Amino acid sequence: MTKLTAREVGRTPFCTRVCPSLIGATNWWSTSYLPQTGLYYVQTLESCGIFTKRDDEWTAGRVYMGGGTSNAPDVRPQKILRAIDIRDGHATWALPQIGDGSTRSGTLATVTGLVFFGEDSGAVMAVDAASGKPLWHFQTSQTLRASPMTYSFDGRQLVAIAAGPNVIAFALPAAR
Repeated sequence: MTKLTAREVGRTPFCTRVCPSLIGATNWWSTSYLPQTGLYYVQTLESCGIFTKRDDEWTAGRVYMGGGTSNAPDVRPQKILRAIDIRDGHATWALPQIGDGSTRSGTLATVTGLVFFGEDSGAVMAVDAASGKPLWHFQTSQTLRASPMTYSFDGRQLVAIAAGPNVIAFALPAAR
């Protein structure tokens, strides 16, 4: 099948435009909830996909998909961190990210009022849980495929994330 232009999409019985796309909205990356704010934190992907149908016939022993999917040519995918109020389902705040929408990192909310997440540019970020105001970031220069996690070692809390072939951990300086 030939590639369709944005103008042709939706004008043929063999193509269907679906928004969000196959991996859009949210998917397997982790979400988090903070009782102090009543907010649910989720990384979303705003994108559209084109589902195509093929007239193949099923044959025993061969892979059969009956079609395929691709990104819509007229929509640039964008990751957006959203804080959703669990009482009414409305987004309290949203933080659009820069990047191509290819990261798959989720969120980690902490009792101290921080939300850590892998930003679509490849940075690990911390934002204020109530307002979404960015407070800190560290550029990993990797496409993030893991969500942040936290653990305690020798009485110190650390936040860690897998970034490419590395696991990077962050902590505040030890108290004197």
